[in-house]
Amino acid sequence: MKKHGSTVHSKGMRSLRSLGSPAQSRTSPPVPVPRKPKSRHILHELRVHQEELEAQNEELRETQQLLEASRDRYADLYDFAPIGYATLDGKGHICEINLTGATILGQERSRLLGMLFSVAVVKSDLSAFHGHLRQCRQGSGPVTTELTLAAHDRNSVPVQLHSVPIPDLVGQSMMYRTAITDITEAKQAEKVLRLAHDELEDRVRERTAALDGAVTKLHMEIFERGRTEEALRELSIRLLHTQDEERGRIARELHDSTGQNLAVLAMNLSLIGKSAEALDGRARKALTESLVVLNQSSRDIRTLSYLLHPPLLDERGLAPALRCYMEGFTERSDIRVDLEVPDDLRRFPQEIEMTLFRIVQEGLTNAHRHSGTATARIQLHVDHTCVLLEVQDAGKGFAARQTGGRGAIVGVGIAGMRERVQHLGGQMEIESNQAGTTIRVTLPLNGSAS
Repeated sequence: MKKHGSTVHSKGMRSLRSLGSPAQSRTSPPVPVPRKPKSRHILHELRVHQEELEAQNEELRETQQLLEASRDRYADLYDFAPIGYATLDGKGHICEINLTGATILGQERSRLLGMLFSVAVVKSDLSAFHGHLRQCRQGSGPVTTELTLAAHDRNSVPVQLHSVPIPDLVGQSMMYRTAITDITEAKQAEKVLRLAHDELEDRVRERTAALDGAVTKLHMEIFERGRTEEALRELSIRLLHTQDEERGRIARELHDSTGQNLAVLAMNLSLIGKSAEALDGRARKALTESLVVLNQSSRDIRTLSYLLHPPLLDERGLAPALRCYMEGFTERSDIRVDLEVPDDLRRFPQEIEMTLFRIVQEGLTNAHRHSGTATARIQLHVDHTCVLLEVQDAGKGFAARQTGGRGAIVGVGIAGMRERVQHLGGQMEIESNQAGTTIRVTLPLNGSAS
């Protein structure tokens, strides 16, 4: 380039000289000297361009080196990945496969290229593999299938195939990138887990059978015990009924026999008293004292007979029996009792009336013995479904040692009341504190009231 520019410049100068010599003898004006040619500028640009090309070539060489290094790293990652990778065509030929995939198939990579992948599949799973290819051709998404490979010179290998479609830009045909995962350990773990699960199920069945036997035995024991509580309850009710009957018998015996005998004795002593003037002083005094004791004994016998079994309860019903009992109780205990009973109280079945009377009797007796109260209240409310009885005092309440919680008062009388109430299908609550004690009983009528 530099030599060619100098030659052109010399020829140009010679031509100008040859043309300019004759003109110097003439009178014509002088010819202007032409400018220097652009060859130097062009040469400079060419040099700059050359340097740029050399710099670009250097960058390309560096890029090529980086690409080769990346390709080598990719090849290493591809070949030695923990998962086998293969490229299959639509018919299942192996177009590419990494070293891990070749290891899983148990053959050299060079021998696998172009071979049908189905050759490595056990016969029993060939239909599954062909179905895998068919799904790959029909769909555009990933397809996953588990099957077993008949690896060369070793045991069969369970694998999972995961294929995704990739276009072949050269032939415009569809190919498939298939990940081949050795799931031997997973299958072994699944087998161990299945065995453990089966063993656990066996233990659960055995334990369930044992528990069923224990539950059945427990149910039988509960049933037997239930029968025995039931039997005890029936026995307790029978004892209460027997007690009522015996009280009635004793009351009648006291009234009809002992009471009559005392009445005859009183008449005889009164007759003797008319001739008391014939007696000496000691005899008259003994006669007078005997009459006093006799009269007191007669009253005590009548009171005891009434307490054992009030005759008014059978003859006239609950309300008259309660009023009569309240009068005697107030006289004996000096406790004022307010009785609130409906004026038109109807008759109830004998067992209900007897239960209500006994609860009032037991409640007031406990109040007299333990509460130190000066007042008490009896309230009786009735509707078409049930009768409600409340026995309330204003005493000091039950001591802590006599209670096991609200409504759990220990005592033979209280237990008897509960048995009577439960036998009739009712409920009983007892509240006791420093303000007093309240016994609340509800008995269902069930249309049995007369």
